[in-house]
Amino acid sequence: MKRPVVVVGLGQLGTFFAEALLRLGHPVIPLLRRSAFQEAESVAEDPELVIVAVGEDDLRGVLEALPEKWHDRVLLLQNELRPVAWAPVSNPTVCIVWFERKQSARPTVVLPSVLSGPKSELVKTALEEMDIPSRVVPREELDAELCLKNLYVLGLNFAGLELGGAAGDLMGPHELSFRPLFEELLTIEEALFGHSFDKESAWSNLKEAILAEPAHATRGRTALRRLERTLAHAERLGLRAPLLEGLAHTHIISRRS
Repeated sequence: MKRPVVVVGLGQLGTFFAEALLRLGHPVIPLLRRSAFQEAESVAEDPELVIVAVGEDDLRGVLEALPEKWHDRVLLLQNELRPVAWAPVSNPTVCIVWFERKQSARPTVVLPSVLSGPKSELVKTALEEMDIPSRVVPREELDAELCLKNLYVLGLNFAGLELGGAAGDLMGPHELSFRPLFEELLTIEEALFGHSFDKESAWSNLKEAILAEPAHATRGRTALRRLERTLAHAERLGLRAPLLEGLAHTHIISRRS
């Protein structure tokens, strides 16, 4: 029998990846709470993979609670990922998810998902079972790929608060309004990653991603929470973010007063 896979968080992505690993013949052990980690160790002492599929706000607490011997088997799926986010774990496998699955519908693929880390080939094979394209990149290319996905997710959500419409509009009638927001977000990402990115390459890659699925909605249900987190990063780093501050004043502060 193949070694088991532990899944922490059974939302849409956690369930999807659990099904993919089941198809490869791995028993799947779901964990619904951190207190179950010690109990799971007795059942899955030597798991093949530990899929951490919790939300961004819960990630650090879960990683800090994981048994240390599981650290080299961790798979991360979250948006807003940067190396600082997985500090409790030294060398996780990261999957930058470029598809969406709504309930039981067939996933919508924007771009091939990006994998990096020690369990990349296993995850790539699992995604192939689900007809999801992916590619593996070396660690030195991961930061740029993560930054691109962050710019995509945050850019679409924040632009949607102000401009509405579909993603493709951001590279059409709204491009002149979207470019300054992109530059503000890129400055924050560079500070969080601790190094710069080529601005024009980042813009070109973001444009390619947006035009790959131009009908994609902009604002998501978590847009305001993402805005709060991003502004908290900017404040901690001593960065001004006037466009984001304006969005917060309109959509968060004014509604609370």
